[in-house]
Amino acid sequence: MLDGTVTDFRLMNPHGEVRVAVADPQGATREWMIELDSRFSLMNFGWTEATLRAGERVTISGNPDRTGAAKMFFTKVVRADGVEIVRGGTHLNSAVEKRRLRAAQRAGAVARQ
Repeated sequence: MLDGTVTDFRLMNPHGEVRVAVADPQGATREWMIELDSRFSLMNFGWTEATLRAGERVTISGNPDRTGAAKMFFTKVVRADGVEIVRGGTHLNSAVEKRRLRAAQRAGAVARQ
């Protein structure tokens, strides 16, 4: 989970993007790139160019990049006023479940060999 200030928000393809300045315990600031769903998906769930604004304080939850880079794929954004913006749509969740099922099936096939 990251707490920081939005420096840039872009509703674009192939994926939307939020840049957030996050201060570490020593006070140094590091900019994180938060990858969002596609512009089309976000707009279907009500996102607009004004959903997030530069200077706005946010808390972002998500999946960090595996390389250790200051990058994350978001699952939830919470604004300073407590409003939560979450990934929407059951089709997104079901797609994830399908990928997990295929991975488990592949793992089972490898174990049987």
